[in-house]
Amino acid sequence: MWSKIKTGLTKTSQHFKQALSSLGFGSGSLSLDQQESLEELLLMADFGPQVTLDLMRFLKKQKELGDEKAVRLALAHHITSILLPYEKELLPPRALLVLGVNGSGKTTTLGKLAIQWSHEGHAIHLIAADTFRAAAIEQLDLWRSKGGQRHRAIAITMPEPGKESSAATLVVQGFQRAAPEECVLIDTAGRLPNKVGLMDELVKVYTMMTRFVAPERCEVILILDATLGQHALTQVEMFQKKLPLTGLILNKMDGTAKGGILLHLAQKYKIPIVGLGIGENATDFCPFQAQAFAFNIMGLDAPKP
Repeated sequence: MWSKIKTGLTKTSQHFKQALSSLGFGSGSLSLDQQESLEELLLMADFGPQVTLDLMRFLKKQKELGDEKAVRLALAHHITSILLPYEKELLPPRALLVLGVNGSGKTTTLGKLAIQWSHEGHAIHLIAADTFRAAAIEQLDLWRSKGGQRHRAIAITMPEPGKESSAATLVVQGFQRAAPEECVLIDTAGRLPNKVGLMDELVKVYTMMTRFVAPERCEVILILDATLGQHALTQVEMFQKKLPLTGLILNKMDGTAKGGILLHLAQKYKIPIVGLGIGENATDFCPFQAQAFAFNIMGLDAPKP
């Protein structure tokens, strides 16, 4: 997992190492020019104004920063302290609902979780509630078959051929078919959060889910595309107004040099970060760990737990 996080955050870490090495740090405190350059660097990496201000205040208090690596080390420790309150382990719940816009990687993430938890010995039941996109149903069924090859088979509820089914109806059918020991994972269609009708349908899906499972035993996870940067903030705000989000997963972290958006999201919305998507393979999902993330975006080896 440690090596995967390091590989997945390569673009962000290389960006920081290269930019910081050009600032000419000495053994004393930061000069005004260095402060301005560093502040610009943090904002360009999507740390956001509040996090950037916090990090700059921290660095300005340091009397002896040393060389460029020492600056990265100081930042890594402070970023860890900022993120630790938002570190949450995503354990197999009784029910999990994934949300997000088109292309954020909801189906892929659900497939990764299904395989991971199945390999750990948990019984999984998938509900293919994305009735807008036939390919999503096929994709989820493909993930199911991958997970059932050598380990406990993963069950699935999907629309019957030739019959129209609403997402809420499929959720009801899925829970009726699921065994009490199965973790029920619900895939949903991608939707823009400003589409009132589609968002109301999500609320209906959540309502159906909580008729079968108490809300405290449910996870409602918003999947975000990390490459979208500041647009992710709007998505969190809009989805949070409709549903009680219990966690965030940032996908495509391997495709951006702006990994600072994770800090911006956590501090602004106070929602736990539960995982990072760093590729398309079944094993390319990492549980979120604040220290590993902080050290790796700064291009440093994180201390082993």
